[in-house]
This record gives sequence, C-alpha cells and structure tokens, in this order.
Amino acid sequence: MSQPQTANETERSLLHLVSKQHVFILESINIIESAVREKDDNKYFDNFKHFNSLLEEHLLLEDEYLYPTLQNRPELDAALLGTKYHDEMAGLGEALGEYSEKWDTAAALQSDRDKFIDDTINLCGVIKERIEREENNLFPLLTP
Repeated sequence: MSQPQTANETERSLLHLVSKQHVFILESINIIESAVREKDDNKYFDNFKHFNSLLEEHLLLEDEYLYPTLQNRPELDAALLGTKYHDEMAGLGEALGEYSEKWDTAAALQSDRDKFIDDTINLCGVIKERIEREENNLFPLLTP
C-alpha cells in the first residue's frame, strides 16, 4: 500500500501539472496568433475552441488548488500573493468570456477585422504575461 503524499510532494505535483498546462496554453496561443495574422478563420475557430477548453480547465485548477494552497501557507507573502492572484483571475475570466461572446462567428471577425486582431493580440498578451508572472513570482513560493 502506498504512503499518502506529503504537503511538499502534493505541491510539487500541482506545480508540475500547472506548468504543463502553461506549455499547452502557450502553444495554443501561438497557433491562434498565427491564424489571426494569416486571416485564417477556420484555423482560428478550430484552435480557439481547444484553447478556451484548456484555459477553463487551467483556471479551475488554479482556483480550486493553487491559490488556496498559497493562501494557506504560513508565510504572509505567499498567502497575500495567492489572494491577489486569485482576485485578478476573476477579471481575466471575465475578459475571456466577453472576448468569446464578441468574436464567436466568422461574420463578427470579418465585420471589424482590425478590432478583432487587436483584441486577440491583447488577450493573448495578457495571458502570456500572466503565465510569466505566475512562473516567476508564485511558483518559487511553492518550491521547497
């Protein structure tokens, strides 16, 4: 019979999973940005559905496990940062929802291509920056 994981082992497993998801999300962003630059609406929609699913799953994992783990740490800086990042995620989730509703058809993309490109590049940039901040600021707090 296997032994239960220690808190450090659980945190390492969580970090590994979140990091792996970051890689998949960034790969998906690269494909989406490429599709937008190429004005390939089919490629965009095929990949955006996948990206949206990945991101929703990722946000749920962070919301249910990563941030609470940080918030329960005895170190004040970890707990405060966990709370800050958790609160920020609500805004990102909301922005993603608004973006998804606004650009949900090929007709919408074609009606204002420049705005669509700007919105897509901005959203992707926010997500890439967020991933970088998590990996540079949050993850070190969870590494024993």
